[in-house]
Amino acid sequence: MEIKVIVVMRNPKDVAVSYYNFEQQNPWAQSQDSWDGYYREFRDGKAVFGPYYDHVLGWWQMRDDPHFLFLKYEDINRDLTSAVKTIASFLKKDLTDDAVRAVVEACSFQTMKERYAQSSYKPLQIFTRKGKIGDWKNYFTVEQNREFDAEYEYQMAGTGLSFEFK
Repeated sequence: MEIKVIVVMRNPKDVAVSYYNFEQQNPWAQSQDSWDGYYREFRDGKAVFGPYYDHVLGWWQMRDDPHFLFLKYEDINRDLTSAVKTIASFLKKDLTDDAVRAVVEACSFQTMKERYAQSSYKPLQIFTRKGKIGDWKNYFTVEQNREFDAEYEYQMAGTGLSFEFK
């Protein structure tokens, strides 16, 4: 059996906002109550999952391995049909146009959110909020954005990896 790994990455500003909101919904989270406090934790690599850049760049080291497929959340969000076709090709699966349409419909953010709401299966917490790109603009202050951009440029320099912040 050939192992295949699909890595989905998202721009770090939206990751920070998503995790902040996720942790606000979970009583076990030890996060700061305020966005400012959480921003500092995330910036300093003290969020629950550790430093963002260590995580993403750790996976990114595998980018030339043919067993790995890297997708960006922003690209999937913009064109789910192309993402489904890319994944099918990576997995060496031939899908008819009807099958692609069915997968796209089943995997749309709205459909998954609606199906979860109707489901009787409720593990600890499954978190579906907006699924939008650029929500960070509703949280980051001008100073936080400036500071974050400088650190982002430093951390990502020379990696060949970049994200859309919209």
